[in-house]
Parts: sequence; structure tokens; C-alpha cells
Amino acid sequence: MFLSKLKRILPKCLMVLIVFNLLAAKAPEPDWGARMNELRSVLSELLPDVISDQQYNSPKNFERIEKNTKKLTALTHDMPEEKMAGNNDASITLISGLFKDQILLAYGHLQNGHREYARSILKAVPRYCIACHTRSASSLDLSSLQKEVPKVLQTSLEKAEFFDATWQFDRALDEFQKILTDPQNVKDHELEWQRAAYYAIATSVRVKRDPERAMTIVNLILNSTEAPQFVEREARQWQISLEQWKSEEPKDLTTANALLNEAERLIGLASQLQEYQHNHSANILYLRATSCLHDFLSSYPDSPDVTKALLLLGNCYEALQVPELWNVHELYYEACIHKSPHTDISQTCYERYEQSVFFGYSGSAGVSLPSAVKKHLKELKKLSTPS
Repeated sequence: MFLSKLKRILPKCLMVLIVFNLLAAKAPEPDWGARMNELRSVLSELLPDVISDQQYNSPKNFERIEKNTKKLTALTHDMPEEKMAGNNDASITLISGLFKDQILLAYGHLQNGHREYARSILKAVPRYCIACHTRSASSLDLSSLQKEVPKVLQTSLEKAEFFDATWQFDRALDEFQKILTDPQNVKDHELEWQRAAYYAIATSVRVKRDPERAMTIVNLILNSTEAPQFVEREARQWQISLEQWKSEEPKDLTTANALLNEAERLIGLASQLQEYQHNHSANILYLRATSCLHDFLSSYPDSPDVTKALLLLGNCYEALQVPELWNVHELYYEACIHKSPHTDISQTCYERYEQSVFFGYSGSAGVSLPSAVKKHLKELKKLSTPS
């Protein structure tokens, strides 16, 4: 289950990372633009292979997948992290360095024949650029990526994920709504229907920041007579949270303190609603909190509270666990450790990270952690231990 959930993440940010890279430097070095174009080309070819189960598991595509992964290692090897940021978000520069390491690790396992473990790493690569994806308020020109769906992507969910990956959010929401509207989907494709519901809520709240659009999604869920009982119960709480959001007085969120305070307020309310770890009743509140925290990181990258914001983002995404954000909380815990090493807060981030890794690999990777994961944990533990 862990690997199947991770699979859903890769399309979410591979294309988005390239966009930020292409727009990053005002005065690029001579080979920077050419390298970014080539990186974009490689990821464009990889995107359909990763979205489609049939494409990824077909032996005829193995060589192409390994070739593209090798290209990624070469293209990212000498990338300076400061050029990969593309905006002022304090977490992105930290994340960019981690991104390069993971691609190299994935390629090593592909070469050694460990396809499943290599796949789990490759699918998780977007954790290192999901920060870009979640900064939904930016006004970047992504028209060059807004094209029609590749023919190999056949299902409505695959099409919706492609649109979401290429920042065509309105088209993605339209596809998600088609899935939710068709009563046959909830009967015959229950898991796809559930993923579409969670995707649609995340996109309408975190990306579009539109309670009315989110309410449309909730009503589609509640109007389905075949919806799983737990999803229906969650949707009723989403309905309440959205009504409360719509009734709130507009807030002035133009200062660092205002953004951080609002995020903490929303997280506090969310923690009271979430009854157990995998309960999604508080998703609306957590998604709204992530918007505030990303705005904080973007607007105030030099604030002394950046590390605190990274920890809070980790907490939010760990609670959310929606398909497109699966495991992204580890990204922020790790960024927190690198941002303020040898401090009490970095130790807290390491403990949350370590627990998440152990939980994630239990039942999916034999009886022990892979040696590379153990080594990485050891390095992070050393870095986080207070002086």
C-alpha cells in the first residue's frame, strides 16, 4: 500500500520543478537554459510512464525509464541549489539539494536490479519539489506545459492527474468532478473515486483557495448513495468547515506574525477535529493552514520563525496524507533539520521524521530498513542532536 500511494505523487511536481528552474535566474550562466530545457524534456517523457501503471510495468519501457533516470542524475549533478529555488521560499533551496541525492540513489538501485525499491524512491522524488507545487498563489506563466493528455493515459483519473501536474487546475477539477458524478465509478472503481474526491478537495482548497468550488465537490460526495461511509462522514465535517470559512470576516494576512498566527489557529482547530491518525475530517483546516505557511516562507524567508514554519508544515502534511501529498511531510521535517541543525526544534523534527520512516516501511520492505535508509537516518540524527 505504501508503494502504491507513493506512485500517485510523482506527476504532481516533476513538471513543476522544471518550470521553476526555467524561470529561476534572471542572468543565467551560458549552459543553464540549455540544461533546464533538456531536464524538462526528460521529465516530460517520464511523466506518462509514471502516471500509468501499464506503462511503468511494461518490460518494453524498462530501458527507457532507466535511461531517463540516468539522464536526470547527470543533469542535476552540478546544479547549484540557489538557482533551483526560483522564488524566496526558504525551504526550496534546502529541498533542491536533497532532490539531487534521491535521483542518484534511485538510479543506483535500478542498476542493481532492485526495481521495486528504486521505484519507491523515484515516485517519492516530488517530495523535493512539492513546495513549489503548493505555492499555488504564484502567477507563473505555465502555458508551455499546458497541452493535451498523452494518448497512453486513458482513464479519467490519469487525465486529471496530468492536468494537475501541469498546473491546469480548472481542467483537473473538471475531470475529478466527472469521476465523482458518475455513479458507476463509486460502485466499480471505489479507490479511484475516493482518490478523486481527496484530490479535488485538496486542489480546490489549497490551490484555488475557493470554498465555493470545494463545496461543489462536497455536495457531489454527499449526493452519492454508494459513497463509503467514512468518506461521507468526513465530507459532512468538510461541509461544516467550509461554511465556517465562508462566514469568517476577511483577515489582514500581510505580516509574518499574522500568517503564522493564522496557521497556528487553523492547526489548533484541526487537531481538535481529527479523531485518529487516518481520519480526514480536519482536511479543510489543515489545507488552509498550509497556504498560510507557504505564504509565510515565501514572503519572510529570513524570519527567525522559518524553522517553526517548516515543522508546522510537516505536521500539517502528515495529518493530511492525501494522495498527491503522501509522505511529503518527511520533506519538511528534513528541511527543518538542515535549516537549524543541533537545536531542540531540529531534534523534534528528526523524531517525527524517524517515526514516519519506520511506519512507512513496516509491512512494505521486509523485516528491516534498507541500508541506504539506515545510513540516511544516522546522518540526520547526528545533524539534529543539540550541541
